[in-house]
Amino acid sequence: MGASSCVVVAVAVISAGRVAASGCVPGSFGCPGFDPGFDLSQVLFSGSFSNSMVLQGAPEASAIFGTATPGATVHVSLLSPSGVQYTANASVVNSDHRPEHHGTWKIVLAPQQMGTRGYRISASCPGCTNTTTVATLTDVTFGLVYFCSGQSNMEDPMSQTFSRNTSYAAADSGVYSRVRIFQTWWRPRVNATWILPQSRSAAMPRQTSWEVPSSATLSSFSAVCWYFGQSLADDPSTTGIPIGLVASFVGGTFIEQWTPNASIASCQNTLCGTPTLNWELCGSLFNGNIAPFINQTVGGWVWYQGENNVRNIAGDKHSGYACQMQTLISEWRLLWSKTAGTTDPTAPFGVTQLAGYCSEGFPNNSAPFRLAQTGGWGYLPNPDMPNTFLGQAYDLGDPWAKGCLQTGACFGWDTPFSFNRTCWYEVSYIHPRGKLAVGKRLARGLLALRSHRSTFQPILESCSMVSNGGSSELRIKFNASRLGGDQLTVGVYNATQFGASAMEILVDSAWTFVDVESFSPTEVSVKLGNRSRSVMGVRYAWGDNPCCGDLDRTLYPCPPMSCPLRSHVSQEPAVPFNARLVNGHCLCDAPQSC
Repeated sequence: MGASSCVVVAVAVISAGRVAASGCVPGSFGCPGFDPGFDLSQVLFSGSFSNSMVLQGAPEASAIFGTATPGATVHVSLLSPSGVQYTANASVVNSDHRPEHHGTWKIVLAPQQMGTRGYRISASCPGCTNTTTVATLTDVTFGLVYFCSGQSNMEDPMSQTFSRNTSYAAADSGVYSRVRIFQTWWRPRVNATWILPQSRSAAMPRQTSWEVPSSATLSSFSAVCWYFGQSLADDPSTTGIPIGLVASFVGGTFIEQWTPNASIASCQNTLCGTPTLNWELCGSLFNGNIAPFINQTVGGWVWYQGENNVRNIAGDKHSGYACQMQTLISEWRLLWSKTAGTTDPTAPFGVTQLAGYCSEGFPNNSAPFRLAQTGGWGYLPNPDMPNTFLGQAYDLGDPWAKGCLQTGACFGWDTPFSFNRTCWYEVSYIHPRGKLAVGKRLARGLLALRSHRSTFQPILESCSMVSNGGSSELRIKFNASRLGGDQLTVGVYNATQFGASAMEILVDSAWTFVDVESFSPTEVSVKLGNRSRSVMGVRYAWGDNPCCGDLDRTLYPCPPMSCPLRSHVSQEPAVPFNARLVNGHCLCDAPQSC
């Protein structure tokens, strides 16, 4: 994309708060709408099923569902490549009292081994008004299916990322032929809709069929979802296993819209019923973008959302985003697993923390908000959020700030992270273009859960003052078991750049940046000189975009992964922390312990 495209569109950028707050007209952008009536004269699969799809494999059992004539019986046949046939029958719901289920059917297949391709699934309905139609799915495989959702940084397509061409070339050469992709977009609904329309329409221009990845099909697909799936496919532990990626996202949305209405009240301090978000919108994206997939067996979820919620209270176990994140996870798991033997009720759930400079005008809220995304612990999994995994992104903000469009510093084919080569999605700096690292970190977290090993995250364990002659130092220790055999390292940073260390100490009620150096495989040291008695706290990476200090990003880029503390081999960034110093030792706020 050329420089002129970025500049022209930049003047018309809309903030991420794109949803309407009041005065909704059903069907208008941001307002709950209605699906067209389904053709109940014949048997059809829900729109989330198509040729070339991946169904979740054993030990889970996959469900097949759709619509047909109310009161009829649907016959479903699964034919394996070797000729083995499995059949089952399903009654079609006939209920005027539950219109959302009227004309729907569902059967659960026997668990199928992962890896085999070329299944054929047929559904017929002798009792339907149209008895001749047979719905058929071909080239079906069984493997691992992951559901990706969130707002615009999940929506951000491959075409707007630095690493796209490498992925395109690999996909075009067949490297990822066992991965299949499906996505749908904006579908706010007043009531839960359990069936997805069977075809793309003017109301759903971005709904796709299941597709084999290629440069053509990947360009508009969710970048984070793809890079997560690509990284899984690259890992030896998944060799030969098909991977299905389902993406359902809407930019500029709030977590309240993605949560079932019945559970929103379990948390205090939500945005529902405020001028920011009226009650009509709360739960609307769960109803339209999540509910149609609830009956589809999945192996786990990946979530990237929060930019719109930074303005609100970060909260704790009972309020704000910390409560809402835990509620959304528990509700999705509960609903997806209601049919026994399908989705695991403890299936892995991945959360992506907000990237640098994605605070939507509330920079002082960024660090507490990232903490809230983990329920207040700072890391995943934790006792309150078991079987979860984390993709940290605070060090992956876009290298350039929006002012570079005016200075012209980010243009030129040879400029680092050039806008001539890759423009921002929607020309907004809140959509960082370096999404590959996010996907890799999410995949690494999931693989750690699957193999019951550490996530390699450097997590604060303790700190203590140490006197050395007439001076003193603060030694900060990180949890060795969480490093999983890796070791902590201090990357190279520009010590002359104010704030580049991302490490601060609280002296006389003011935070001051200090240099940091390696002390041992699990410890770093901060020289305090003669200030030890007045140091009241220490924090790391505690800011909107904590890397590169006060570098003017309208003139110079801040490369991704510029914060210095990370694990040596896996390059996982240290988990941000903010601790008080009491009697020479760290003291963290609950539920953290240090």
